Amino acid sequence: MAFPVVNGRSGGLKDTASTTSPVTLPSGVVSGELLVVFIAWRGSGTPTATAGWTLLGTRYDNTTSLAVFYKTVTGSDALTVTHASSRSSHLSYRISGFAGISGTSAASAGGGANAGDPPNHTPSGGAKDFLWLAAIGRGGILTAPGAPTGYSNLQSRNTAASQGASTHCAELALNAASENPSPFTGTSTNSSLWTVAIEPVAGGGGITAAASITEDPDTVSSSGVLPIAGTASVTEAADALSASSKIAITASASITESDDTLTAIGTAVAPAIVGTASITEASDTVSATGELLIEGAASITEAGDTVTSAARLAISATAAITEANDTVASSSRLSIKGVASITETGDTVSATGTTSNTIFASANITEANDNASSNARLYISGNAAISEDSDTLFASGSNASVQRRFVAIIG
Repeated sequence: MAFPVVNGRSGGLKDTASTTSPVTLPSGVVSGELLVVFIAWRGSGTPTATAGWTLLGTRYDNTTSLAVFYKTVTGSDALTVTHASSRSSHLSYRISGFAGISGTSAASAGGGANAGDPPNHTPSGGAKDFLWLAAIGRGGILTAPGAPTGYSNLQSRNTAASQGASTHCAELALNAASENPSPFTGTSTNSSLWTVAIEPVAGGGGITAAASITEDPDTVSSSGVLPIAGTASVTEAADALSASSKIAITASASITESDDTLTAIGTAVAPAIVGTASITEASDTVSATGELLIEGAASITEAGDTVTSAARLAISATAAITEANDTVASSSRLSIKGVASITETGDTVSATGTTSNTIFASANITEANDNASSNARLYISGNAAISEDSDTLFASGSNASVQRRFVAIIG
């Protein structure tokens, strides 16, 4: 068992009175992560949210409400909260290595010495490696509260005027059956409070720094989520990183010897690499039966290397596919936001689903029999260099089209 990991934080304000508040989510969200949002506004009532989000609950202190919403990342995660007309503030988190969320709320409607005291919360199942979030929402401006004892990473958002509401939250990783945070300091007025527990994955593996997997056949595996908070170096033949749920690597993944593998299996899961993915020896594999997300460059540089996904495959930087028979493929949507260099015979970039195959910059398809194809729409927003016999750009389907801007057909 390992503690859930906060991978990103954000927040925002609606500094004019309104019944709707668009929420700013952390950047770099990864499919399968948990999104948690705390939002405060002046007024009472039950708020509503964009479809797909769940309301954990709302607490009203006679002045200000503090609500908690949560959602598992799917790719359609935008959130707008509807509430009583007011200025509002919010905080948002993205978290990996979780199995569930629960919480208890309280109000200190009379203010006083315990105005900022979050309630005791006892999740089900006894002591575990919980991530605890203690939050306070109050009317007006609270510029510099102190976090409960032992808590860290205090986040704060204040509206610009006293007619608004402020939101503050701090974090604690603690193995315990229950948690009763000490009070936030610096407040003596009405406040709404939450103590939230993020439950860890039972049996999940976790690496909180770099993972160096350097002798064959080394293996790192998990029956749940496998979070690696640093770089993953998989550098000897037949090394493996695997999980039956999700693999989350928050830095680079170097997969540099033949037959190395990085795999995640499940129905809605994903390996997630927030840094560069270097797949540099013959027959290396990065695959997922759910979504595969690479937020840095993907270097696929030896014959027979593959990057595949049974759902969406997203590479947000350059994809270098430079040896014969390399493959970047998705049975749903394939998105490459940098240059796609497909430079050896038999290389393929393909999407076999009903949504588009998209390359947001140049596509260099420069060896015989290279292919870029889609069962829906193929869109290249930069140059397409197609310079050898039998190279193809192809889209099929009833509404299919190949769309190219600034295209050069060289061969």
